[in-house]
Amino acid sequence: MDLGPADALMLNALQYDSKPVAEPFDVAATALGIDVDRLIREARRFEDAGIMRRFGVSFNSAAFGGASALVLAAVPPERAMEYAEAISSHGRSKHSYVRSFPEYNLWFTYRATGADALRKEVHSLLSSLDVRDWVILRTSRVYKLSVKYDLERGTSWASPGMLRPDPPKLAELGIDRELTKELENLPVSRRPFRELAVDSGETEEGLLDLVDELFSRGVAADFGAVLEPEPVGMRYNAVVMGHGGERECEAIAGRIPEATHVVLREPVDGSWDLRTYFVVHSRDRADSESIVDRAAKIAGMGKYNVAYSEGGFTV
Repeated sequence: MDLGPADALMLNALQYDSKPVAEPFDVAATALGIDVDRLIREARRFEDAGIMRRFGVSFNSAAFGGASALVLAAVPPERAMEYAEAISSHGRSKHSYVRSFPEYNLWFTYRATGADALRKEVHSLLSSLDVRDWVILRTSRVYKLSVKYDLERGTSWASPGMLRPDPPKLAELGIDRELTKELENLPVSRRPFRELAVDSGETEEGLLDLVDELFSRGVAADFGAVLEPEPVGMRYNAVVMGHGGERECEAIAGRIPEATHVVLREPVDGSWDLRTYFVVHSRDRADSESIVDRAAKIAGMGKYNVAYSEGGFTV
């Protein structure tokens, strides 16, 4: 669907102005100055059109426990999308993309119960696909994870800040994965927490108190609409990997609002000296290049590599 100026304003409000309260769409509608029923109708239209992936809570990945990694693999270029699809269907990879990187053209995320399981499972998966060359970059710390697209600026944009590195684990809090999935994918309705409460056997008040607690303890990280980048024109997804460590990651997370992910990574096997990782989205490639250059200078990264997405899968 073609997005007009009014659509852009509503999508921005759904991302930036919604709050985890009993009537979250009322808050966004008030910020826009429109009727809440109209905003809900439009949100459902965006959802049906594949523009809004979901609406709800986003969690600090550290609260899930286990071990996660970014895996870079070398596959035949003419079959790269085929490999990306095979990886995405495996069930442990949330993102699987073909990227413009000279050494490794298939990039995917992977989560396992622990570091040993992570290494063994990735080795088994790639070997089964007859892949011979790869690098596993385990997540050491996630400094920032807030994927929002400012449709007026034409770039990704989220308030600078850092995630808590050691939130309580969901298992320790007695919260199962099914409930977090429901909180991540709230119904698009006037009282989504009440609707979820009816389905889950909880109470609306109880769910709202739980969400408040999750935010206060650093388990929940964000709230609102999560959009698909391509339908809103964010064609350029730039992943940057550079030299550095904690200091560089802190500088990018704290001073670059366009950065959606800021992660410190460590190689599981062998040597790999690119440890600072961040992502920028934009409508215009020149904007991405300008943002990346500014971020690298602010962080003092020195040399860095940029890999643009050439298509892939998110599940």
